[in-house]
Amino acid sequence: MINLIPLSFLSKMGMYDIEIHGANVKVSIVDNLALVDAKINELKSSLQTPQRRVVGLDIKFAPVDIDEDDGIFSPVSKTLLLCVGTDCLMTQLPASMEVTDTLRQFLSDETFCFLGSEMREKVAVLGRLHFNEYAQCVDCKTGVEVGYLAVKILKKGNVDKYGLSELAGEVGMDIKEPIGACPNWNAVAFSDEEVKQHKFELSIIFNMINLIPLSFLSKMGMYDIEIHGANVKVCIVDNRALVDAKIDELKSSLQISQRRVVGLDIKFVPVIVNEDDENTIFSTEDFIPVGKILLLCVGTDCLMIQLSDSLEVTDTLRQFLSDETICFLGTEMREKVAELGRLFFNERVGCKTGVEVGYLAAKILKKGNVDKYGLSELAGEVGMDIKEPIGARPKWNAVAFSDKEVKYAVHNAYTSYVIGNKLLDML
Repeated sequence: MINLIPLSFLSKMGMYDIEIHGANVKVSIVDNLALVDAKINELKSSLQTPQRRVVGLDIKFAPVDIDEDDGIFSPVSKTLLLCVGTDCLMTQLPASMEVTDTLRQFLSDETFCFLGSEMREKVAVLGRLHFNEYAQCVDCKTGVEVGYLAVKILKKGNVDKYGLSELAGEVGMDIKEPIGACPNWNAVAFSDEEVKQHKFELSIIFNMINLIPLSFLSKMGMYDIEIHGANVKVCIVDNRALVDAKIDELKSSLQISQRRVVGLDIKFVPVIVNEDDENTIFSTEDFIPVGKILLLCVGTDCLMIQLSDSLEVTDTLRQFLSDETICFLGTEMREKVAELGRLFFNERVGCKTGVEVGYLAAKILKKGNVDKYGLSELAGEVGMDIKEPIGARPKWNAVAFSDKEVKYAVHNAYTSYVIGNKLLDML
């Protein structure tokens, strides 16, 4: 009987108006495949006009009894929520996990940023949705944790662990957790009150979306730091595509620079090498230093690259670090060049032109003892008064950094670059 109902009628069923902080949010609940496609096309149309291609995402689970004798339950995804602007779509998922090709393509679109909480688990669930008998599964590569987004924009390294209530406080909102029993997500229909259970999640996502800059990937992690009287622009990146774009910018700067010199530094974190016994009290011998942040400075532009645990980098970065026409200046370069040799893309980085600043100073100043000097002493040799950074050393495996921590981070690479250029001016 349901298949006889025209789509024009079905599209008006399951409609709810939810008030969220003064905004009227329209929620539509659908389970008809044809109607799902129509609603997804409406969301896509909405995404063509806003400044940001951002979608709020959530999945609701229902417990399914997998062992009646032992009473063992497994969570199964039942409802997929997608929000764009003030329009939200609740799609009731079939037990087969089969979806339309329109929905599959929408969730796999890498030009969209899908925002939510607990996104690792939810993206994994999306990967089980399929069209055409598993021949084509959803491949969502742009799911972003709201907490991670907050860290990047607010530049506070601890907020990625916040719950939604705490995140709300960070953006000037006073939101409480929803009160009442969790709805039965297996239900065929929902009351107004049950739909309002989503009000908490939707309000966070709705407001976080409005914080995202126009070109959020390229503008996140940007800092203006004053170092040695100069305004240094620092960019922190961990996105592979953005790394390539930023390396291309450094290469362009080198083309117009008098010298092909790059200040280089690596920040290390200790990693346990022996984890056989979880009750073992580890000593310093049980840890090895592993490169976590690569810093590159050209002129007053510095790039902080957060390295992946796999140590795999882009081919653009590998070629840049292996370019023998570039002089990479820094301190403790033997250890840092060795660490660069662990980075790879098909083949490992081969940095052959890493130069110790002290060695360069000894050669140019013709003083055999200055190769053992620290940066502060070397600065004095070229007429600069530079102090070592003060304060506690940042945690280099953090997601984001404050202005003070970024200034601490770039001190070595930028100072090496400045001293190196002062020395080369003497030739």
